[in-house]
Amino acid sequence: MIARYRTRHTRSVTNDFAGVSSGTPFVSAHGMSATRHDGFTLIELLLVVGLIAVLAAATVPSIAGGMRRFTLTTASQQVASTIRAARYQAIGKNATVRVRFDSPDDGQYQIEILDGLDPNVGPAKWLPEGAAFSAVSGDIDIDPRGRVATPVTIVLAGPDADTRTISVSRSGRVELP
Repeated sequence: MIARYRTRHTRSVTNDFAGVSSGTPFVSAHGMSATRHDGFTLIELLLVVGLIAVLAAATVPSIAGGMRRFTLTTASQQVASTIRAARYQAIGKNATVRVRFDSPDDGQYQIEILDGLDPNVGPAKWLPEGAAFSAVSGDIDIDPRGRVATPVTIVLAGPDADTRTISVSRSGRVELP
């Protein structure tokens, strides 16, 4: 004969429910613990959702300001990159290259290669939305050696009155602090 192992859990047999005594385990309502939780209450869920809403509302202004600064930074980097590319083209093609601002329309800039009688005009590039040229001291003419006749300063403005300044020295060096 094999010994039976006893467990800590005993099977309860009751005759409380309609006289059933087939060994079906029934648990009475009195045996349930009052501290048992099967989920979250509606108040707990509303509290968490409210807390998340307050934190989100507090961070939106700083994120929006950061996005506007990012737009201005991106615009100034794109313009500086275009000026550098124009300088490389002037040296590589042994021709004078001009970078025009607010041409053919406001908020646009483009490169012209002045080679012979018919200038080769590149496609116009748009500034990102929210950025504009606020002050430009003139178009930039870059000679075949990569030099500029007069130093040029370009100021880009963003929607929050933030500005970024691009400086082009006589040697053709583009600086964006």
